[in-house]
Amino acid sequence: MLFAVMFPILVLAYCYNKFEFDRATYLPNMEVFPAGSFERRARMIANPSQIALFRVGFDSLRIQTVLDFTVRIAMNLSFCNRFKRVVEILLARHSRIGTSNSACHAYPQCVIHAFRSTSQEWCPCLTLIDVDRTPTTVDDRWSPVDATDIVKALAQSGDLRVLQLINRRPFRLPEELQRCRSLQYISLLYSALEEFPPWAKDLKKLEFVHVEGRQTSRNLLQIPDNLFQDLPVLTFLQLGIHRYLQRLPPLLGVPNLRSLVFARTFSITELPSFERLQKLERLELAYLPMLRTLPDMKPLINLVHFAVYRASPICCNGFASACNLTDSFCQADPIQILPAASCLKDDESRASPATQHFFETFASTICQKPASNLVLVSDIPTNKTIKMCGGVQFRECRIPNSDDSSTAGICFRSRMQVLACTPDPNKVKLRKLQIARRVDPICDPVVEKWLGCE
Repeated sequence: MLFAVMFPILVLAYCYNKFEFDRATYLPNMEVFPAGSFERRARMIANPSQIALFRVGFDSLRIQTVLDFTVRIAMNLSFCNRFKRVVEILLARHSRIGTSNSACHAYPQCVIHAFRSTSQEWCPCLTLIDVDRTPTTVDDRWSPVDATDIVKALAQSGDLRVLQLINRRPFRLPEELQRCRSLQYISLLYSALEEFPPWAKDLKKLEFVHVEGRQTSRNLLQIPDNLFQDLPVLTFLQLGIHRYLQRLPPLLGVPNLRSLVFARTFSITELPSFERLQKLERLELAYLPMLRTLPDMKPLINLVHFAVYRASPICCNGFASACNLTDSFCQADPIQILPAASCLKDDESRASPATQHFFETFASTICQKPASNLVLVSDIPTNKTIKMCGGVQFRECRIPNSDDSSTAGICFRSRMQVLACTPDPNKVKLRKLQIARRVDPICDPVVEKWLGCE
């Protein structure tokens, strides 16, 4: 009883008293950035190690099945019998701690590991977090650290439940991961992952999948048709920056999906049916320039958030309103080498009454226009914009225009990408607000004098 209930409660109490989310830093993001923006996601600012520790403690207290309930009752009934073994358990635990700590000592990326009483070669890692949240140089962009060997080593025991990589690679998930049948959380940001292996469909305990590609890589080229055929507890799915991904698999086996996000998937022409997504609550579509229509949204009876932003033909090609090819959402993008949209043909489907209703209900978060076309590429670092900053955050910089003029910008690390010059006025506004409110990071009066730092 003590180990099953009290210890997880103590872990949660520790998290409650010791962990602090920097709301002062996060609040300006909520005030400045529009709905659906990456910067509004609190989980991206929070400490991933703290989140992982809280999840482990919280999951230990959850009763999710009849078996869980039966086990808890049995544990209470056997409490008296177990009490006499407390000393034995404490001694055994001490042995396991020493054994497991020794096996995991060489892997600081394993922030939480299980305890094993017998000597073993592999670290029984539960949570693997290997992130670079502050890349600075051109080398950081073109040659990120290869985390393949780390993932292989920490997946060998088959205990892994959380895998989070940011600004790391592998290009492929190592075969050792298929041993981790209890894997629940996969977050690969800017990892250049090129494919999901066939065995990924067997990771049936997945709850969270977020795969974001790198601007300079091929990223996902295809996804197995059966990947989402039987993932009954998957609740979050986000795929972003996969330029050459042409087709999405059917979402037939994810009945508990709550949040669905597709971003910068430039080759996607259609989305899979929403027929079995009755529990979906959030749907975000960001910069899908080849997407001409949407599936019928009638099944989405629990939808509370729907956002369409950046260039999307569904905003102006006649799908939900009259065709208007002069709209910026339907115009060509020479930077990304994307053609202009065309009006829907007579034989192409229009928005159903239910879909039209959602467009009207969420009008404030659909087809939002950015401040300028330049902002569309402001979060795509180039060697030139990286070198402008010289590794100095919040420095003033200027981006040359085609007419020999220049646009003022700020050296900013957008979405945990490499530090680069961006002309996004929201980034300047955000930093000024942070300085005015004296929140971290503390301003440098020399570098940030132009922003009002004194």
